Amino acid sequence: MKRLDDQEEEKYVKACIYGPPGSGKTTFGVTAPKPLIAVTERQAMVHIREAARRLGTPLPQVFYIEEANDLRNLVRSLGGDRSQPFKVFEKHGNDKICVHQGEWPDTFVLDSATDACRLLVEEIRRESPPKRGNDGLPVDSQRFWNVLIQRAEMMITYIRDLPMHAVFLALSDDRDKGDEDNKQRSLVPLMATKGLGMKLAAAVNVVGYTYRKTKRGQPGKQNTIEYGIQTTGPEYMTTKPYRPLRDTEVPDFGYWIRVIRGEVAPDAQEAPSPTAEMGAGDVSDNDKAIASGESEAEAEPAAATPAADTTEASAAPPRNRNSKKREERAQS
Repeated sequence: MKRLDDQEEEKYVKACIYGPPGSGKTTFGVTAPKPLIAVTERQAMVHIREAARRLGTPLPQVFYIEEANDLRNLVRSLGGDRSQPFKVFEKHGNDKICVHQGEWPDTFVLDSATDACRLLVEEIRRESPPKRGNDGLPVDSQRFWNVLIQRAEMMITYIRDLPMHAVFLALSDDRDKGDEDNKQRSLVPLMATKGLGMKLAAAVNVVGYTYRKTKRGQPGKQNTIEYGIQTTGPEYMTTKPYRPLRDTEVPDFGYWIRVIRGEVAPDAQEAPSPTAEMGAGDVSDNDKAIASGESEAEAEPAAATPAADTTEASAAPPRNRNSKKREERAQS
C-alpha cells in the first residue's frame, strides 16, 4: 500500500471501446502504441493487416485465442518480469515457449471481450456439462452463472492491472426493456450478462461507443465513411469520459494517450459528430451495405483526427424514442 500524491498521474490508460460490427473497433486497437492484439476470430487478421497498411504502422503482434486458457497464459506472460525478454509459454507451468518475441508490447488489446466471455461459457460447460431441457437445449444452473461471473471478473481485473495500456473491445448490446408505455432503451458492452458489461465499464478509465457516418462525395466521386467515438452520450448509453478527451473523439488510441498526457492539444483535429439518435441500429443505407458485404478494412475511413468541442451539444442530450412517443400523445 502507498499513499497517492494529488499530482501523481496514472501511467497507463485502460479503455473499453464497444459498438456495432464494422464501426472501427479493431482499427482503434491497431492505433495503440506497440500493441499486442489477442483475437478470438481468425479473420480478424485480415482487418488488422489492412488497418496497419492504411495507417502506415508496423504489423502488430497478434495471438489467436482458441480457448479461455490461451488468454490466461498470454495475460500471465504479459505480467512477467520486464527485465527479461518477452516470452509466451504454451501452458501455465509448462517450460515450452510458444513464442519468443524479445520486445515487450506497450499495449494489450483484447478483441473481443464479448467472445472471451463465450470462451468462458464453453470452458465451464466442458467441465460440468449442463442438463438438457425438453427442447434439447442446455439449462444452466445458478451455480453456472456464479462461476461464469467470477471467472469473467477475474479476467477483467488481471488485464486491467497489467503494467501497460489496455484496450477491451466489445460488441454493443442495444435493446428496449419494459412494456410499450414504459419502454427503456439500454446500450451497453455485450458480455455474458449486463452486470459484466457494467463491471467492465467500472474497471477502466474511459468507455467509448464507436459509430460511423457516410460523408457524401461530390458529384462523380464516391462516398466515404467517417469514424468517431462517443465518450459521453444520452442516459441509455454506457459511456465514461476521461478529460481532457472530449465528448466525441477520433478512433486513435495513441492520440488519446498524447492528449491525456498533455503532449498535444485536444482540439488539433476533427471527427464527425454523432447523429441525434446514435445507437447500434443507427447507420445509413450505405453503412448497412458495407456491414453486409464490404469489410471494415475495405472502407477507407477519414484521417484519424479528434473532434471539435461538443460541450454545447452534449448539454442537451438527444431525446430517446420513449420521450418522442409521449410528446406525440400529449400533442394529440
